[in-house]
Amino acid sequence: MTPEEVKKFILGLKPDDIDKKLIDEKFTDKFDVETNKLVPREISFQTGFILKKGEYCNTTDVKTNAGQLIVNKYLFEPIPRVQKVVGYVAEPFTKKMVDKIESKMAKASNDKLIAPEDWAVYLNRIQWFGMALNTNVSPSFTPNTVRILPSVKALRSKLFKENAEAIKNGDTVTAVKIEKELLKVAQEELKDDVGMEIYDSGAKPKFGNNYKNTFVTRGPMYHPDREEFSIGDTAFMDGIKKDNLDQYGTSVVNGAYSKACNTAVAGYLVKKLYATYQGTILDKKGSDCHSKGYREFVLTPDKADKVKNRYIIEGSKLVELNLENMPKYIGKRVKMRSPMYCKGECLCNACAGNAFYNQGIKNVGLTAANIGSDFLNLLMKAFHDSTMSFISLDVNDIVIG
Repeated sequence: MTPEEVKKFILGLKPDDIDKKLIDEKFTDKFDVETNKLVPREISFQTGFILKKGEYCNTTDVKTNAGQLIVNKYLFEPIPRVQKVVGYVAEPFTKKMVDKIESKMAKASNDKLIAPEDWAVYLNRIQWFGMALNTNVSPSFTPNTVRILPSVKALRSKLFKENAEAIKNGDTVTAVKIEKELLKVAQEELKDDVGMEIYDSGAKPKFGNNYKNTFVTRGPMYHPDREEFSIGDTAFMDGIKKDNLDQYGTSVVNGAYSKACNTAVAGYLVKKLYATYQGTILDKKGSDCHSKGYREFVLTPDKADKVKNRYIIEGSKLVELNLENMPKYIGKRVKMRSPMYCKGECLCNACAGNAFYNQGIKNVGLTAANIGSDFLNLLMKAFHDSTMSFISLDVNDIVIG
């Protein structure tokens, strides 16, 4: 098929025409056991074309491809309210892009533009994509991504030999620099390998953690009993040397022990937040304690989403910041009513804004527990990531005179 024929074919599909059978028959290479040959796919997801204004839900001409059009049709077309909010997505559907789409949907939900049942349809459909089509569109491994690259192995030997004294002394800064140099070489060599898609997608495996530990170098490993680091100069695929057994064993125990302890820390934090804020309740809709206090700041684009549906003081009136009027206040200094200055027995509408009212939340203090949940999630993720990072700090960035 020509690109135009591919576009016409997909545009003619109904969302429910897009199923596993269609993807297998039209978009997937197949191996013919009788001829012992690979049968090429009829249509490639990467077939590119211009989707002209008005040909679909796009308001301008967009450069896209077959895969992106398939996702847009299956995922958003059955949910008109979501499609109106999201528009046509002409970019790879990476984790970062999906987060961006869902963030936009969440804001639209708060403004009553998307209903809860829309979310149910969306979540069912995106889960189907991730599960049913994994073997068609997500090659996890290729020969080069499941072995130690000869170029990386040679460079690793060279760098560890040149820095033998620092490695022996557990110099983590030197070890991290070596890791970064080795990963840079590996990433450059694998940049056109389809096996990199699983890392580039932003999904669970991380190139700087999973690939590094398995195929590059284990790097710094902490010994809590000695309060020091030792440096692993090999990766899991090299096998574990007799001299390294204590390093690997300690790192496993240290990770599990830290996870157990930090889970308790996060759990206790949630209990303290509940105890502290459980009495913070919203007053009735339209309430105003008439406090004279306010927060004054310059409204920037990055702050806009955080203060949407909050009230600012303009002369003798209160103005609710919303999608329509927000642009005219960007870059200007505003005076915002704040819970910090509320004088009511309950938190009044004027000081709290409308975001919680729109979500039907009255016991607003209990939402503070989300801080503890986020903290716990970060600690859980840290258990699976053994990499070390260093940053440079300027004292002027952290000390306010």
